Amino acid sequence: MLQRIDVGLALTTVAMVVAAIVEIKCLDVIKEHGLEDNPKVPVSVSAFWHLPQYIFGVAEIFVIISQIEFFYDQAPDDMQSIGTTLYTTNTAIGHFICTGIITIAVSVTSGKKGDWIVDYLNQCRIDKYYWLLATMDIINLVFCILVANWYTYKTAV
Repeated sequence: MLQRIDVGLALTTVAMVVAAIVEIKCLDVIKEHGLEDNPKVPVSVSAFWHLPQYIFGVAEIFVIISQIEFFYDQAPDDMQSIGTTLYTTNTAIGHFICTGIITIAVSVTSGKKGDWIVDYLNQCRIDKYYWLLATMDIINLVFCILVANWYTYKTAV
């Protein structure tokens, strides 16, 4: 179970790196065509450029299913439903933290050249946000691997 979680986290990291590279490609096209200040003209980048990050994003299924299985299987028998509930609560808290990360990124980078997130996508530097997420994913993966190496599975009765 823990190895599947690690695989899912590694593939999620790849998805963030691919997303950052695709955004850099989009920014290059925007600069090449002089569209930085023209919100009415669409960027001529194929939607298929975004496909790989979604394919790698399916790796989240590895993580979600394996975590639910882990909490249900490894919790004491009389606490299995509580373990699953704590997992879903943890996921909800994680979504609130993601909102906080976006808010911090906007407040730290706003008003400077190369704002990470602004109203007009042709001026965003969302690639830097994806690099931040990829870095956080790598730290999370390393931590998960370290903890998984120390973990002893509950024996089946």
